[in-house]
Amino acid sequence: MSLSGINDLESYRDTGPSACGGPPTIDALVGAKERAGTDLYADTSPIRMLPFKVSQVVVSAELDRIVPPQFAAAYAKAAVAKGDEVKELKFAGAGHFELIDPASDAWPKIRTEIDALAK
Repeated sequence: MSLSGINDLESYRDTGPSACGGPPTIDALVGAKERAGTDLYADTSPIRMLPFKVSQVVVSAELDRIVPPQFAAAYAKAAVAKGDEVKELKFAGAGHFELIDPASDAWPKIRTEIDALAK
């Protein structure tokens, strides 16, 4: 399950908002300096490791300014194209942090999806 996750590091680095530190954050995450000249995303970016051959739930929030919902939609589409089973949920009126807040309106549905995946 991905809760407003950055499932495509390369795309997020190129076109994502700077709310999470921008390209330098992604470069640090993938070790860009230490691994120059290699395929930085092959072993770090979920979209590049598809298919996972497990059921997935990709959750996004309509008002998320850190990881806007179009990133989840693009990942879900790519995963389905590779043969994975993906359920995509987008919560209207929610932002990035509501998806991890057990007191939010989104949490009961998210908890239901977590329980379903665990079965």
